[in-house]
Amino acid sequence: MAEETQPQTRIEFFAGLTFFVLVMALLAWFSFTAMHWLTDQKRLPMSELILLGEREYVSDDEVRQVLLAIPDSQNFFTLDVAQLQDNLQSLPWVYSASIRKRWPDRLKVFLVEQPVVAFWNQADLVNEFGEVFHAPIAKIRQSLVQLEGPDNSAPEVLQVYRQLDSLLELNGFKIVAVQLTQRYAWNIELAQGIELKLGREQRLDRVQRFIDIYPLLDAENVAYVDLRYDTGVAVGWKQQRESNDQNNG
Repeated sequence: MAEETQPQTRIEFFAGLTFFVLVMALLAWFSFTAMHWLTDQKRLPMSELILLGEREYVSDDEVRQVLLAIPDSQNFFTLDVAQLQDNLQSLPWVYSASIRKRWPDRLKVFLVEQPVVAFWNQADLVNEFGEVFHAPIAKIRQSLVQLEGPDNSAPEVLQVYRQLDSLLELNGFKIVAVQLTQRYAWNIELAQGIELKLGREQRLDRVQRFIDIYPLLDAENVAYVDLRYDTGVAVGWKQQRESNDQNNG
């Protein structure tokens, strides 16, 4: 009886093993076929683009050029979203880019432009976070303050500008330029054509001193006000400056 059972057990074992191998082969074939279908560029191509976000400086053509650089071999499933995002963020006026894929062929791109607030050292720009970036200045339409300073000082210069501008604006003045010199002294230029020399310390107090004495000045003829004194000020007159410039020339 035992001898009859042993051959039957072997048959059942080999039958089960054969079935298992067939199932695994079939699964492998399905996986290969599915992967080939998903990565086939002729299937599920990206055919619809939705571009979101307010834009003043980034043109449709710039975005289109980045998208056209996507390899033809990439489709909905194989598109490298992270790489595309990096490529978009490399555009001069793009601060950030967010990309989402929507089944079956839609690509949503949300762009945030650089929130520019000032010129920096004449050649670059500063955003509202104090970050320096380079972009075509010719595209700028609004009036921006001119900030100047040593390398890596943009956040500090922007912060000081905002502090001083708040105080001066309350009194009818507008800053058009702020300079932090290599010796870390502060100079500001007003829309009225007056330069304020503030030195290194007590910036707010010295600006307030200028505001207090301004009604006493012949403002139209003032070239600069030197406030780097514990008490009092020194005033330079436009005619005197023009005469000095002529003599120096």
